Parts: sequence; C-alpha cells; structure tokens
Amino acid sequence: MNTPSGELEAGRPGFISLLKSIEIGDKAEALEKPGINLEVPENWEKNTGSEMRVASFRIPSSDGIDGDVSVIPLPGDGGSDLENINRWRAQLRLPPLESDSNSAIGETKEGQSGSFLLTHMVSEETLFSENRHGAISTAILRKGDFTWFFKIAGEAEMIRNNRETFESFVSTAIIER
Repeated sequence: MNTPSGELEAGRPGFISLLKSIEIGDKAEALEKPGINLEVPENWEKNTGSEMRVASFRIPSSDGIDGDVSVIPLPGDGGSDLENINRWRAQLRLPPLESDSNSAIGETKEGQSGSFLLTHMVSEETLFSENRHGAISTAILRKGDFTWFFKIAGEAEMIRNNRETFESFVSTAIIER
C-alpha cells in the first residue's frame, strides 16, 4: 500500500481485507525467474539478499556503511518509470517528480541486453551518522516478459564513487531469456 502517511491508518483495514480475500488455487505454479549473466566488479561481495533478488551484492566500506546492490526481475511492465523512481525518491526523503519529462528522471543508456533508464539521486537531508547523505542509483531494463530493476544504495560518497562501476555492471548484463 502506497499512500501519504496521514492516510495510512485509515486505509489499513481495507488493505488488510483485500489481502485476506486473495485466493491462490491448487494449480498455482511458481513463476520461473529468468536467468542473467553478470560481470561482477572485483570489490563487490556476493550476498544472500532476498527471495525476489536474482543477484545481491555488498560493497564493503571502511566507514561501516556498506553499499547494497540488487538485481530484481518482475514479470510484466513493472509499473511506470515515474512511479518506480518516485518510490526510490521517497526512500531518500526526496519530493516526488511530477512528470517523467523532468530531467531528474534519468537518461537512457544502451547495454548488451538493450536500452535501460539510468537514474541517480541523492538525499537532501542527512540519512547517516556524521551528517552523511544517502544515495541510490537505479537502472530499469525491460526485456521480454520481465522488467529488470538494478539498484545500488548506500552512503552518498560511496555511491558516487561506484556510479561508473554500476553503469558498467548494468551495461554488460546479459539476460538469458
């Protein structure tokens, strides 16, 4: 459920009711995740991540705030670019973009698996100790029946230092299906 915090409590009962009404029949099949071939940067460490991730990495940091890299394929169109970018902007406490024509939406790049939208965003307020800001860089790639979400998140300086590496990581990804 995505709603302004003031409306969250009021909408909770309806949302819970909706969730309880969902039924999965006996013939429900697990969705097979597509494969991907990745060139993993030398300093990135494989991480267990979550069930949604087909790849997850940790970027070790000497200051105790490690970077997190995730690769998540979702079936279908995965929502609009604007909706996804505004969701990530909210994680950094940034105001939403009103239109996908805003230059902050990002830029289209070409990679081995096709074109992708690359976006960089940095918090305007402190999110970590010692007055450090947070940052997220993302890439959205639509290929076949899936939308692929690549994301790197962490302390702003660390993310800034890894932007080119992240872009190369996404550019060289080969989606197998």
